[in-house]
Amino acid sequence: MKRNLVWIYLSVMFVSLFSLTPFAQADVKIVIKANVDMDMSKLKEAATRVEAKNNLDSMKPLLERTLYISGNKVREDTAGGPIIMIVNKDNVIETDLDPKNKQYMKTKYSNADVPPGSECIIKDTGKTKAILGHKCHLVTFVLKKPIIYKSGSAWLSDDVSEYNRFSATRNDLALIIPLKGIKGLPMSMTMIAEGASGKLFVTTNVTSISNSPLPASTFEIPAGYSETK
Repeated sequence: MKRNLVWIYLSVMFVSLFSLTPFAQADVKIVIKANVDMDMSKLKEAATRVEAKNNLDSMKPLLERTLYISGNKVREDTAGGPIIMIVNKDNVIETDLDPKNKQYMKTKYSNADVPPGSECIIKDTGKTKAILGHKCHLVTFVLKKPIIYKSGSAWLSDDVSEYNRFSATRNDLALIIPLKGIKGLPMSMTMIAEGASGKLFVTTNVTSISNSPLPASTFEIPAGYSETK
């Protein structure tokens, strides 16, 4: 009888370990930094080059952001603000926080496909390397109907499971712009825009990935905020 009880106990433990562990979901914090550069060879006037440089510097904070992911919740803080986005796929709600005015607005979360103009031709170069300990593969892409950016390249990682699981229905999380067919976390990404003034190069790099537990308050509306419609 005692042996039977022991085997029942061990069986329950075995099933619990092998059925629950694969579904454990760790929290993740992803920090993304940016750099904006331009080929100014076509800009002859010094004043024009200074103005262009100032415009480039103002773009950088809008591209730098921090992603927080926990289960079916994600938060995106943009360095240049002014809005913090929180998405909860459990109740299909997106909450936008305005820290400056201490206001928030709730809308229905949309996991619609990426917008028109985001279709691109993707080529896997076959090159691989590790970035921050994560295996990445290099792809290049050309947009079929470019609006601003025409082409680019990205080192993509498939082993940041928390990001990949959530981005299955929100694949523009860490992208400069939504791109149809790009899968995986872009650990390093460069996009190129071309215009009369020359080429613009926008690069984003993941600088840190942390799996430390995130407090519940990360995905909650702070006290003192009022709702706006």
